[in-house]
Amino acid sequence: MDVLHVLGSEVEQRLRRAKLDQVDIAQWLSRVRSEAETRLQALLAAVFLPFGTAPAGSGPLAWALGLLAWVVKIGALAAVLAAFESAIAKMRVFRVPEFLGAALLLALMAAALLFVSTGLA
Repeated sequence: MDVLHVLGSEVEQRLRRAKLDQVDIAQWLSRVRSEAETRLQALLAAVFLPFGTAPAGSGPLAWALGLLAWVVKIGALAAVLAAFESAIAKMRVFRVPEFLGAALLLALMAAALLFVSTGLA
C-alpha cells in the first residue's frame, strides 16, 4: 500500500473526528496557501518570464493571447514547483545543512558580484 495513501487516509480520519470549526479552518488555510502560491508564481512569471504581455493600447485579441501566455507560464512554474517539492520531500534531514550551506555560499557570491559589478567595492 502506498505511504501517501495511508497518510492521506489517516489525515482524513482525523479531520472527520475533528470539530467542524477545525475542518473549516483547515480548508481556509489550504485555500490561503494555494492563493499565495499562485500570486508568488504570477510574480515570478512576470519578473523572470516577461514575454506574452499585451501592450496597454492593444485590442482584445492581444489581451486573450496574453492571458493564454500567463496560464502557460503559471502551469510551467507549477510543474517545476511540484517537481522541486517532490525532490525536497525525498531529501534526508541530515543533508539539509549541506544544502543550506551551499545556498548561503551562492548568496554571498551573488552579493559580492553585485558589489563588484556596480563599482561599490
